Amino acid sequence: MGHRHGPQYRKEWNAGLIVIRARRFGLHGSDIDDALQEVILDVIGFCFDPVRSNGAGQRTALIALIDNRLRELRRKHRRYDRHVRRAADEHRHVPPAASDASQFIRVTLIDMDVRDAVARLGPLEQAVCARLAQGHSVNRIASDLGCGWKRVVSAMHNIRQKFESWGLNEWLEER
Repeated sequence: MGHRHGPQYRKEWNAGLIVIRARRFGLHGSDIDDALQEVILDVIGFCFDPVRSNGAGQRTALIALIDNRLRELRRKHRRYDRHVRRAADEHRHVPPAASDASQFIRVTLIDMDVRDAVARLGPLEQAVCARLAQGHSVNRIASDLGCGWKRVVSAMHNIRQKFESWGLNEWLEER
């Protein structure tokens, strides 16, 4: 048996806190288990820094971390659902004369154009693209890259302009 204030108790308490917060976000069943797997590593690596906490306590800072990760996961799932619906809609609206092979070739060519375009971007823009594709928020990207959110927004603007100048408007409009 673990001591009530030992490391094992703290891990169980943190996992319980994630479950409570996930339920408040409207998650149920296996969605809670998935969220727990996604968030637990961030919580285990959490180190409270009173200087950066803006006067908040350790529990409040931990709850903010969990809530931010859950929001990020929810955004990522919404984006995924939109892509799935869009792909299903495109599949239903393919004209009967067009074969599945021609649709596959069209999508493959666009994907190749996008990959080539991303390869032509600068290092910061490539890093921003990769994190956007993973569903990260602007603030999370800025934190990961060690820069301000305004720099990330500026990089996103530059990426959009470059993609438009390279004729990838169709791909941008789908996003």
